[in-house]
This record gives sequence, structure tokens and C-alpha cells, in this order.
Amino acid sequence: MDGVAPIDAETAAEITRAAALRSAIRRFAARTEVVASETGISSEHYNLLLMLQDAELTGRPLSVSGLTAASTLQQTAVREFVAGAERAGLVEREHSAPDRPTLRLTDRGQRRLVAAFVALRHDRAELARAVERLGDGRS
Repeated sequence: MDGVAPIDAETAAEITRAAALRSAIRRFAARTEVVASETGISSEHYNLLLMLQDAELTGRPLSVSGLTAASTLQQTAVREFVAGAERAGLVEREHSAPDRPTLRLTDRGQRRLVAAFVALRHDRAELARAVERLGDGRS
């Protein structure tokens, strides 16, 4: 390896843990795709429903702009996901504030979210363990 500095043992161990974490994240994302599909929603809708449910549970209902700010998506993409979720009967707009309607899960949306969320419980625990291993230096 011309011109490449050797990697010390600590950095090598850290690289191994980081690679394991990336692998765990990919497995979790792939599993989320499968579980969401099995419960009749897309993984994008699962993420949207999860954020909206959290917002409702914490008393911070979200509008489309709030959802955009809370996600890493462009507002156009969020608007499309919300429109699709509305057409599928998963979310609805609540017009408590006339200038900024908030979004809420319908009963159907909440049932599908909970079904997927429960099905992913073991997978979330696996991902959490991978994050812990990276943070505490274990492989």
C-alpha cells in the first residue's frame, strides 16, 4: 500500500464497529420495507405515520411544513407522501388552525402503524445493540 499510513488497532476496531453498524442499519431498513408492505403501507408511509404518531403523543401536532422540517425530505416529496397517505385513508388534515392545518392519523393509519411497529420490535432492539456496541467500543 504505497503512501497509505498504517491503521492503528483502535482505529481498525472502530472501523469494524462502524461497518457493523452500517450493516445493521441496512438490514433494519430492508426489514422495515418488508414489514411495512406486509401491513399494507409503504416504508415511506411507515416513516410518515411514525413521525405523526410521535407528534400526537407528545402534544406537538405537525403540519406539512413541520413534517418537512422533522424529516430529511424536500417539501415536494412530503406533500406527495401526505397526499398518498390521505388517499389511502391513513392520515387526515385537522383544521383547528385555519392558516396551518395539522395532520393526524386515522384509525386505519394507526392500526397499520402499530402492526408494523410491533412487528419491528426485535429489529429495533438489534439496531439499538449495534449502536451501543459502536458507542462503548465493543465489537
